[in-house]
Amino acid sequence: MQSENRRTYSESGAIEHPTVGSAARQDRYMSHDALAASLTRFELGLMRLYEAFGSWALELQKCASGEQMSFQEVSLLHCVRLRGGTTTLAEMMIFLRRHDIAAINYSLRKLEAQKLIVRERGSRRREVAYALTNLGRTVTDSYGQMRMQVLVRLCHEVHGMQAATNEAAAVMERLIGIYDQASQQILNQSLIQTASELPAAAPPAAAPQRSRSTPPKRKLVDE
Repeated sequence: MQSENRRTYSESGAIEHPTVGSAARQDRYMSHDALAASLTRFELGLMRLYEAFGSWALELQKCASGEQMSFQEVSLLHCVRLRGGTTTLAEMMIFLRRHDIAAINYSLRKLEAQKLIVRERGSRRREVAYALTNLGRTVTDSYGQMRMQVLVRLCHEVHGMQAATNEAAAVMERLIGIYDQASQQILNQSLIQTASELPAAAPPAAAPQRSRSTPPKRKLVDE
């Protein structure tokens, strides 16, 4: 028997609350049309997926290495491995779409202290690179093997999972660009509003027209 307090969704995607008044039963502040409702559902799922993936990754990494690590440390460790075993800070920032250099450097120092990565000189002057140690490669190998035995096996049991994940990945990659574009528009909103409030530029003054009348003839002066 379903609980009376269970949330349901209307055709438009708005959340319906059976226990509240009719005025607040459908809150459409993010579901003004069908696409907005679908996007809201996706964003809620994305937040829950992030939390679920984070918990899984931390538990798996702890089992693989025997050490409790933060999600950022796990991400950076596997970023180095996925980048071929050696990568620079700039490449990691782009790969993970991160901008907080101080936080990343702090996590990299912790990975160095655990002997999972080592700092090296990059290909450019004053460029620092990070490479996996033998321990780091062993730990990430163990992570990948247990991931295959548990997570991938469970996904194999779902019919059409490979096609679904490929499609989901393509949609998410497309949405990354859309969210970036939307963020840029929000950042530029004040500039756009300021520009729209400025008075229109006056048209350039017309150049004076030359008279078409025949110029007077010069008098010849006898020398």
